[in-house]
Amino acid sequence: MPVHVAILKPQYVRMILNGEKTIESRFTKTSRAPFGVIEPGQRICFKASSGPYMATAIAERVAFFDQLDQPRMRQLREQYNDRIRGDDAYWQAKRDSRYGTLIRLAHVLPVDVGPRMEPSRGPAWFVLPGHAAPAVFHVTLTAGAIRNRYVRVARQVHSFAADSYGGKTLRQAGQPITF
Repeated sequence: MPVHVAILKPQYVRMILNGEKTIESRFTKTSRAPFGVIEPGQRICFKASSGPYMATAIAERVAFFDQLDQPRMRQLREQYNDRIRGDDAYWQAKRDSRYGTLIRLAHVLPVDVGPRMEPSRGPAWFVLPGHAAPAVFHVTLTAGAIRNRYVRVARQVHSFAADSYGGKTLRQAGQPITF
């Protein structure tokens, strides 16, 4: 299954992380990813413009729009902007778009790693093979696990590479735990 990399301004990633922005939108004049290529259940890695990866989410619902015009763009803004969180400048820049993709986000997690890739030099959405993305999963650390320096993971993640979780450092509530 492919993994998607979305590049956006850091303030929008922060809105995704705190639950204010629950729909990622992409409006373009030409048909380009994610239009027609993202599907529900696929992972999106959010990378700050000229910065680090900050979040990951699963596409819960996806809607595609083509043959957009200014009245339809106004309608989409009225209907969805409370979840898209675009400011006036965003909608002004997108007013002549002909294609649109709306993605309802679920299972949002903060991250500081993502697929390795070259600088984008323009495009703000990439579709990569699924093996390009590092594994992202939650593990509950009990007091005993911390005290005894062990981590119990589900059988399906036993074979992850040593560097896929950042080496020897895990984080508990934002605090590093070194093994």
